[in-house]
Amino acid sequence: MAHRPRSAVVMGGSMSGLLAAKALSRHFAEVTIVERDLLPTDAALRKGVPQAAHAHGLLTGGYRVIDAYFPGIMDELERLGAPRGDVVRDFLWFQYGRWKLRHDAGLSGIVVSRPCLEAAIRKRVLALPNVRVHDGTAVVAPIFDAATARVTGVLAERRDGDRETRLDADLVIDATGRGSRSTKWLGAWGFPPVPVTTVTVNVGYATRVLRRQPGEFFNSTGAIVSGIISSRPLDTPDFATARGSAALSRGSGARPCRRTRDPRPDRSRTTCRRCPTS
Repeated sequence: MAHRPRSAVVMGGSMSGLLAAKALSRHFAEVTIVERDLLPTDAALRKGVPQAAHAHGLLTGGYRVIDAYFPGIMDELERLGAPRGDVVRDFLWFQYGRWKLRHDAGLSGIVVSRPCLEAAIRKRVLALPNVRVHDGTAVVAPIFDAATARVTGVLAERRDGDRETRLDADLVIDATGRGSRSTKWLGAWGFPPVPVTTVTVNVGYATRVLRRQPGEFFNSTGAIVSGIISSRPLDTPDFATARGSAALSRGSGARPCRRTRDPRPDRSRTTCRRCPTS
């Protein structure tokens, strides 16, 4: 019988971390997710995913992978109000000054809020018998064995305490996203600098949730309207619909954005002072 590695640690419990844990659960006896945020038990916004309040959806690639990993999850999301369909037939696309032709392309997708999607996946991942989570816990640093040039685990610390915990692992996955410190750690261990490519995007979004009547928006499940104008390189209104509502997100990439939050509960979750919202 082939040797089954004992344990794996995944740093980060958002979408990439959850999907990594699902994949690892088939090959490791034990998988541990270490997540800095306290994870909600339902579909709620949290600090570590600031973009979650904006319009979201799954295109065909993500739809197929998640549907295969978690059979029945798309049915559950649809029952919760997330519309699904063909991303060409049921979704509106406006690009380069033209509406794209709507037709049955055989490409499935779903429009769903980020908190709802993440909560559904998290529930299934944490139900796996060999997966556990340490939330409200930050990774201090991976444990590096200089003699073998291998990472053998991580040191983790509860955010409400000062005691470090050692988590040994045969494999450590960094799924912490844009805040990753892996390049810093590699440099400290004596590895050469990792080539870095920086792409300046400067995209900021503003989102507002609106009431929607049946049949509006040409009976579509959502839309992406893309414009390229010399004075406004990117001005993209996107909307994602759900049962009785539509989340309208508008993004602009002309200049760096400064985010702020609208204190009014019925207004957009996150706004940019320079992005057009009216």
